[in-house]
Amino acid sequence: MRKRNIFAILDKNYVHKLFDEKKLVYFPDAKDKKIEEIEIQKISPEWAKETCQAKYKIIFTEGDFKIIRGTTSKNGLKRNAWKILKHLFRSGFNRGQSRVTRPLDFIDETGLLLYEEAKGAPLTTIIQTGKARKIKEFLKNSAKWLSKLHRTAPPESGSFPDAIFLKVDDYNRTFTDIKKILPDLKNELIPVTELKFIDQISKGKEILIHNDFYPGNIIIDDAIICGIDFERSGLGFQLIDVATLLGWFEFPTEAKVLNFSEKNIQNFQTLFLKTFCDLSRMDYTKTQQELNKFLAKIFLDQIHNYTTLAIKARDCIGPTVKNDNRKKISALLQKAKHYISLI
Repeated sequence: MRKRNIFAILDKNYVHKLFDEKKLVYFPDAKDKKIEEIEIQKISPEWAKETCQAKYKIIFTEGDFKIIRGTTSKNGLKRNAWKILKHLFRSGFNRGQSRVTRPLDFIDETGLLLYEEAKGAPLTTIIQTGKARKIKEFLKNSAKWLSKLHRTAPPESGSFPDAIFLKVDDYNRTFTDIKKILPDLKNELIPVTELKFIDQISKGKEILIHNDFYPGNIIIDDAIICGIDFERSGLGFQLIDVATLLGWFEFPTEAKVLNFSEKNIQNFQTLFLKTFCDLSRMDYTKTQQELNKFLAKIFLDQIHNYTTLAIKARDCIGPTVKNDNRKKISALLQKAKHYISLI
């Protein structure tokens, strides 16, 4: 794998040279304006060593400005995200109610993906406001966005890459890590023999999926829904996207607190699922049953994520945060066990 200096995207000289050289490509409507200043803000956490995210405020003469996001990683996955984002933008997601943000460029030298910042607020933020009527409207529109994505045909010159999935061996390593860093959770771990269904999911190459369709990657701007973050996107089973959004509502309170009753949350989930099934011509009852294995995987993924965070950030977090992570992992293990029992 090619070694890249991913943190060069924070270097003032590198960034200014890049935008000055490609100004007409990135901002054709600003051909008569000069870039006066570029403000660079690091978005990724300090402990992140494998990825780097930045926010650029490009300030032109007369005070006009553009907000550009930049993201890179040592694993090189941003190239696939660039290809998918560019294809979606050219396939109808640049207009109408369902959109993606405008892609600008992929710089192989640093693995940097550049795109315009999506206008609006994440659906996670809107849900926390507690306005149920608005949330229902946005959930229906999100189902429409997802259905449109799943109907997207591949480029004429080729096909989509496979979606990036964790596999049984990945979860096995995660459980090994948990035994080391949280030995008191040893008896709560799930036997690997119960995870055979994961192989079926990871081999699925059904249609183009987002593969991280949780409310934080859904940006709302009035009636416009904009999907972001396509790093793990590719061919897979469409129900993984549905399960990702539905599962987010069920994250245990140790991981997330919602200001809604259990009945309200169930109503949100039902509305989204029924809207999606209607648009995708899928049987609602049958889909509910099929979702169990995908929901189990969503919670297994979260166990992996929180375990990885606990290891990578162990020198940056205090005992309170470490204890919170332990509670989250324990609660997520129980959720995963619940859905595995329903398969």
